[in-house]
Amino acid sequence: MADNDKKKWQTIIDREYLIAHPEGCPACGQKFNLGDPAVYACGTWGQDSKLIHESDAVFDAAAQMYMERECYEGRRSVPKAKSEF
Repeated sequence: MADNDKKKWQTIIDREYLIAHPEGCPACGQKFNLGDPAVYACGTWGQDSKLIHESDAVFDAAAQMYMERECYEGRRSVPKAKSEF
């Protein structure tokens, strides 16, 4: 089942995407190449999911989605607040 959850976020960069999005990957800043594996992921840029290189993402099984690697690592290192009650 986890494979199906991952697959719905995965895609391959095609010619149309390259032409429409010349700015490249928001996670690493590098340009996409034709045929690059990519995933829709959330990250440090805000709430919207964006297409990034698959190598710059981590699949969060609890959230059932990909996250930018830096964002994922940052969230894991933040200590949880203790309840006052």
